Amino acid sequence: MKLQVKQDTEGKYGFVDSHGHWVIEPIFEEADEFVERLARVKYKGNYGFINPDGTWAIQPIWEEPDYAFNEGVVWFYRGGKYGFLNRDGSIAINPIYDSVYSFNEGVAVVEYNGKYGAINHDGSWAVKPIFDNIELFVNGIAQATLNGLIGFIYRNGSWAIQPKYTKLRGYKPVALNNKWELIESHH
Repeated sequence: MKLQVKQDTEGKYGFVDSHGHWVIEPIFEEADEFVERLARVKYKGNYGFINPDGTWAIQPIWEEPDYAFNEGVVWFYRGGKYGFLNRDGSIAINPIYDSVYSFNEGVAVVEYNGKYGAINHDGSWAVKPIFDNIELFVNGIAQATLNGLIGFIYRNGSWAIQPKYTKLRGYKPVALNNKWELIESHH
């Protein structure tokens, strides 16, 4: 049964079935759709996650978690820093990062002390935090900026395309003859 978020006449959120009947009563200040069988909700000023039967999967004790789990974890914010939670609400990776992206292709891009790197699920560095910026990994590589120059890195931090560009608008990386190159992209 697919549940949908619905707001009642008093501004509270709950979940209804396909016939519009309340399945989970409207007691939440905010609510998101179910993703991977969990829905993020705000209750008494904090966020948690509920199961489709309305029971708490993760108690509402978090300031600002992401709305959905990716690769079994979700980022959260506490005390000015970001970390990651497991599906049972336990801390998977301690909140020590300035900013984070969701896990994608086995790694999460994070900002640590003003520099960007990428971490594995155990919190170890896949890519050391030396970059000015790193975009999300797609097909095993990510756009990365180092000392103002743009290139592309692998998930281990080595260069797929050396950093020699100042702008990349209109170009995309492609693998040609087992080597990454930039080609002009036509939308």
